[in-house]
Amino acid sequence: MISVEGLTVRYGTGNGIVEALSDFSIKVADGDIIAVIGPSGCGKSTLLHVLAGIIGGYEGAVLINGRPVNPTEQRIGLILQDYGLLPWKTVYENAVLGLKIKGEASDKTYMKYILDRLGLVDMLDRYPNQLSGGQRQRVAIARSFILKPDLLLMDEPFSALDEITRESMQDLFLDIWRQYRVSTLFVTHSIEEAVYVGRRIVVLTPSPGRVKGEIENPLFGMNDLRLSDDFYHMSMRIRRMLREDEENIDEAQTH
Repeated sequence: MISVEGLTVRYGTGNGIVEALSDFSIKVADGDIIAVIGPSGCGKSTLLHVLAGIIGGYEGAVLINGRPVNPTEQRIGLILQDYGLLPWKTVYENAVLGLKIKGEASDKTYMKYILDRLGLVDMLDRYPNQLSGGQRQRVAIARSFILKPDLLLMDEPFSALDEITRESMQDLFLDIWRQYRVSTLFVTHSIEEAVYVGRRIVVLTPSPGRVKGEIENPLFGMNDLRLSDDFYHMSMRIRRMLREDEENIDEAQTH
């Protein structure tokens, strides 16, 4: 169980203090996958950085299985939009980097399965600059799953990919996720992606980010979901929630 209660995060800037998240609360059940969506600057990435142990000094409680965040003790996978690969390491070296940092041996059977499932077996000796964007993202996904994380954090991981590659990567990721049921927070700016990958969808307000609404997604896992009318209607429901805030901001600025 991942538990975030009353999280408030402030940054000091040259113009004073900026509040990125305010009284933010969310729970992620074991093996669940939650898509987090909201306008730019609403604190989505900040939330992931707190859960990854990158940002400290916040107000509120953030617990992983009842314990404060501590990446040296907990297994936390983080997949970034820019892949986060080390350019001087091969595909294989990048894929096992999480285990190496923890000083652990790999489960070779499991690792081979993940690398094979992601289509990386024939390119283990290549370097990131020899790969396409989709291939680099596959390496990032492999690295996180090989770690066998307690929590998987994904920060707009497919947004730099073209439409066809992005949909293919969504499907491939979900296939692997269904096998291992890693507790996952998936941050995205794409409404359609949130509907497709989130069993639950959390909509944030503009900065400072708060939970505007949570939606249990009955469409999650539906066959041919992207082609259904239900997919369109759920996307429009979320779009209306986000537009309400935009309209309120516009109205406030005109008065």
